[in-house]
Formats: sequence, C-alpha cells, structure tokens
Amino acid sequence: MNVSSGNDPSPAIRVRISPLVLSFLAFSLSASAQTALPTETSVHGAPNGPQIGTLKRAAIVRVGASQNGWTAVTIEGWIVSTRLGARKDTLDRTIIGTGNATIRTADGMGQPVVGDLEPSTILKRLSERNGWTQVRRSAWIKSSALQAAAPSARATGNGQRAGNGQRATGDGQRGARSAERPALSAERAASSADRTAPNDSATQRTTRATSLRSAPNGAERASVKAGATVEALAHESGWARVRIEGWVPERDLMIADSSADMGLSAADLRADPAAHRGKTVRWEVQVIAVQHADPLRRSLAPDEPYLLARGPGDEGAVLYIAIPRTLLEKVQALPQLSTVMITARVREGRSAPVGAPLLDLISIAK
Repeated sequence: MNVSSGNDPSPAIRVRISPLVLSFLAFSLSASAQTALPTETSVHGAPNGPQIGTLKRAAIVRVGASQNGWTAVTIEGWIVSTRLGARKDTLDRTIIGTGNATIRTADGMGQPVVGDLEPSTILKRLSERNGWTQVRRSAWIKSSALQAAAPSARATGNGQRAGNGQRATGDGQRGARSAERPALSAERAASSADRTAPNDSATQRTTRATSLRSAPNGAERASVKAGATVEALAHESGWARVRIEGWVPERDLMIADSSADMGLSAADLRADPAAHRGKTVRWEVQVIAVQHADPLRRSLAPDEPYLLARGPGDEGAVLYIAIPRTLLEKVQALPQLSTVMITARVREGRSAPVGAPLLDLISIAK
C-alpha cells in the first residue's frame, strides 16, 4: 500500500494487489457459482415444464436465478457423438435415437456420470474430440434439490451430548428433534413454493385455436388447440417462434434426413448397391431372430448383433439389420414373427455371402 500526502488536502491511497491475489479472487468467484447437487434430481426445460433428464447426486452445476420454487442451472459435459444430430441452420445438437443419453464429466466411458438426458433434448455444442462432443444446456431444477439435509443429532440413552451440542434426554431425545426441526421447516417451505405456478414469460398459452406455420406467413404445419402450452423462443414482425411438446405414435416418425428415399425396395438395393449406399429407408419388416455375426458375414463386424428379418412389406426379401447397442435390448424383446416399422441406413445393398441387403438400424417401432 502506498500513501501520498504532499499538499493535497485529501491524500490519495493507492492499493496494489498482486496478480496472485487477483487470480485467487477470480477462482473464488468462479468456484462460488458452481454447486455439487446433494441429491439426484430431475431436470426440466422450464419451470414446471416437461422433464428432460436426471442429474446424479454430486453432479456439478452452475446455479443461476431462482423463481417460485425453481432454480436455473447450467449443465456441461460430454456425450458420445453418435447420440447427437445436427439441428438445421444452427450449430446446436439434439439427442437422437431411443433411450436417454449419458452425459459425463469428460470424454471417456470411464468418466463420472453427470446425468442422463432424454431424446430430442437440444444442446449447445462446445467442442469435439475422440468421438465425443462437449455440450452445454441451461435448464431448471426444483430449488429444494439444492438444500442439503440438516444433520440430525444422535442421542444416547445415558445422557451424552447430541451432535448439535444439546444434551439429549432419555425420554424424548430433545436434541435430535431440535436439530431436525429446521430441516422440516425448509422442506415444508420448498413444498409450498413448488405448488405455486411459476410466472415464466417464455411459457404461454394459446387464447384460441391457431395454426403452427413454418415461418411468419409461411405454410401451415399443424393446428394448435386453444389453451395449449407453448414456449416462446423468438419474436418477429408480430409473429412468435414457439416450441410445443407432446406425444405422437413412434410408428409415425422417422428421422429428418435428406437422403431418405421412401420408394426404395430390397430389389433396388441388390440391383445397384453402390448407388444406394448411405440412403435412409423406412420399411415395415417381419422379425425373424436376433443373431450375432459369424466369420462368414464379412460385411458385419465380428460378433456384431443383427436382426434377421423379412421384408419390406410383401416383398419378403431376407434382410440383415445391424443393431446398435442402444437398441439391442428393445429389439431382443420383440416377439418372433411380429411386424415392426424400421428406419435404417443402407450399409450394403448386397452383402456377402448371400447377397442380402445390410442396413444400420436407426429406430424401430411396433
């Protein structure tokens, strides 16, 4: 500290802070914004909104503002890149496939798990390496999930001091009850706050039946009933870009892929294998059996699981459909000779040794 007194009636005091101290302060500010969750908790896209996943106990999140019993958090981590698809006209990613995607603290299957996120969850891409993508997502959790349970005092029958410093009595263990009371009060307060409807300006309801359009004054995509809940994402010239969530039969969906060709048959693939490699098909097929590749199936990796099927439709051709590990349990549960709808990408139009088309399964629905 330097003090200059000269002729200045109000001496100036100049304080020099070393770079080491500045670094420590910056680290402290950064660290204070991060919290380890004391318990496993669900994570939502908006206050009182649909659940988009689950965060594990001790997961590190960056905590933001709170409102009406909900707290904003920022999640960061790494997801296997094959579970992510690109969103049109953005650098964002969305979780694809069936089943939740695991997010980890670093790139590697052995790294600690942050949580699980549901399919279609939108994520911001930060970086990529070694088949993994680093992502970030802002979301909401219940504020009560951030409140660690207060330690309860352990009382003994012989009058020893309880954990909170009070002497427990033999008849009622007053010290233990006293220690538990603040935790119960906090729990009741959180429960009361959770019952309060959040005032989230981004979450709105339609006042009348309206059309969902591709752009302002664009083509109609769907109709939305009065009272439907939507999330406003952007505003332009009297129009709002919204997100609406709901459920449709899985059988009625396929991935948005510009290479999809709905008219392709198994005969087309066998006739010109090179021309159709990489294209996406949507076929109805009959389940025969789940098998693992032997050395003769040279187009498949050793011991790779695949569905032996017949189709598409009435064509009745023999098909090999390679099954990713994320869908294996679901496919194994299918009854033999059941009919399913698949979306798959063509690996080989005519595989060795029998010439059956070989596809990579993307999704499957009864």
